[in-house]
Amino acid sequence: RFFAFFHFSDPDHAGHNYGENSREYNDAIIACDKWLGEIVKKLKQLGVYDRTMIFVTADHGFDEGKTTHSNAPNIYLAANLKSLRKNGNQRDITPTILTEMGVDISKIEPKYKGVVLTR
Repeated sequence: RFFAFFHFSDPDHAGHNYGENSREYNDAIIACDKWLGEIVKKLKQLGVYDRTMIFVTADHGFDEGKTTHSNAPNIYLAANLKSLRKNGNQRDITPTILTEMGVDISKIEPKYKGVVLTR
């Protein structure tokens, strides 16, 4: 089994420093999209893309002009799993990945609050 995690912090920093509607924020998202494209390209070159789960998400949305994220909109969550249900949230990512990798999450304590998104 193989697991890789890529954290792109540039959009978060740009959003906090310049705002969610800034050119810097937009440029940071475009740069992350470029790097995600490079990762996908390499996975395809290596012949492992079809066996690779990809999740794209964020730590929070933006509530521009506020000092907290308590009223921030829902975050973006996307994945390349064909069996993925339409709706879910961040707490569902871990149990979904573990289950797809063959881990019996019912044996993990404490229990996850999230649900498996492929069932």
